[in-house]
Amino acid sequence: MLLSLTLVAPDLDILEEVLPNALEAVAGAGYPVKDMQILGPGALDLLVEGDDPVILRARAEQAMLHRPVDICAQLAEGRRKRLLIADMDSTIIGCECLDELARRTRLRTSPARARGDAQGPAAQGP
Repeated sequence: MLLSLTLVAPDLDILEEVLPNALEAVAGAGYPVKDMQILGPGALDLLVEGDDPVILRARAEQAMLHRPVDICAQLAEGRRKRLLIADMDSTIIGCECLDELARRTRLRTSPARARGDAQGPAAQGP
């Protein structure tokens, strides 16, 4: 079956740096690469022939250890990319957005309090 291994890095330079590791991981799983599709700056899909996305992901995670790359392995058939939902604070964009907004707007409320307010009463604690 056809599997998709999606790699998302902060930028093209990091993606180019980790691509050989990803290809080695795929080869180590015994899965031949059928196609590679660039999705955008820092993102690509490797389409591989294989039988287990869990094994593919585990191999890729081992190869990417301590590198800023998000990994997704899934069946290629029936997959539709329509929406990306991500918690981007300090992951993709490199800052805490609420902290930055508080600093820029000179809020008198602490960013921690603002986060609690945004997340509802349960997040604020006792």
